[in-house]
Amino acid sequence: LLDVAASEDFRMSLLASTLALIGVAPLVSHLRGSGSTPLLLVDGNNLRGATVFALSQEALASELARWAAAAELPCVLVLDHGTEQRCWPLGDFLSVTLAGPAQSADDALVRDTNWALRAGLDVAVFTSDRGLTSRVRRQKSLGTVQVVASAALARLLWDFERSGGGGGEST
Repeated sequence: LLDVAASEDFRMSLLASTLALIGVAPLVSHLRGSGSTPLLLVDGNNLRGATVFALSQEALASELARWAAAAELPCVLVLDHGTEQRCWPLGDFLSVTLAGPAQSADDALVRDTNWALRAGLDVAVFTSDRGLTSRVRRQKSLGTVQVVASAALARLLWDFERSGGGGGEST
C-alpha cells in the first residue's frame, strides 16, 4: 500500500505531467473573442477529475474564485449533491451552485446554460463529459455556446497558482 504522502506526490506528479501537455495560453483571449464577456459554467466534479482529484471542492472553489477575479470572467462552479439546491457568491466573479438532491450538476449546468443564452449572454461550459457536452450543444440555436475540456481550465488554474497568482506558495 502507498502511504498518503507518497500517493499525494504521485497524484501531483501525474497532474503536472498531464497539464504540461495542454497548451492553453490563447484560451482566455479566445473566450473573449466575440467582444462580449462570456459566462463560464464549470462542471466542478469533472474538473476535479481532470486534476486527478488533487483539489477538494473547497480548494477548487477558492482557486477558481481568485483566477476568475484576476481574469475578470464571471464563473459559476456547479457541484453535485447538497441537501437543497442553492447558490451563493464567492467573491465578485464566482458563484458556487449545489445541484441539490433532485437533480445532477449536469442538469443544473444545462438549465443555467439555457437561462444564460436566453438572457443574451455568451456561454462557455468547462466539461469533458460527453453526455453533458451533447446536451449543452443542443442549445446553440439560442446563442453562442462553447464547450471547453475541463483539462484546459485545470491548466489555467495550475499556471495561475504556479505564477503566484493563487496567493499561496507554488508546489
